[in-house]
Amino acid sequence: MTTLGSQLVPLGGTVYYQGIAPRPIHQQPRRLQPTDQGNTPLDWLNRSLSGWGMGLTNVAEPIPIVVEVGDRARFEALAAQWRKDTAHLSSVAQLAMHPAYQRIIGLGERALPFLFQDLNREPSHWFWALRAITGANPVPESAKGNVAAMTAAWLDWGSSRGYV
Repeated sequence: MTTLGSQLVPLGGTVYYQGIAPRPIHQQPRRLQPTDQGNTPLDWLNRSLSGWGMGLTNVAEPIPIVVEVGDRARFEALAAQWRKDTAHLSSVAQLAMHPAYQRIIGLGERALPFLFQDLNREPSHWFWALRAITGANPVPESAKGNVAAMTAAWLDWGSSRGYV
């Protein structure tokens, strides 16, 4: 035995933070599913903030998005690279994990006007990026897998918020 701070720790043994052992597998918390209503991290944050009168829904008007001059060119270059590299792929996960797609997500809200313009011009698999950036999912369960219906749902959502 040796001491670690005020704790006795067996030599070569597992060190538990303040004597707390990890939970057994069957007691691990369940991961959130996309179908969970009201339990997303954004919902949790909103409930936490609303206790202080600062809920996410208490914003009086939308915050304008500042789009830099080079954002359009950056988006177009990344989108072209993504289309070229993923033309042969059918897996949505592989499409969304492509580095250019991830960099578009990294543009954050500045990418939204370009994503909606591109989606309006030619329906494509921008749904993952839109959901990642906005935290919203306007696609009804009945439209899942139907690219035309998913596109229409996102374009309606975007037009109601001034992106289209």
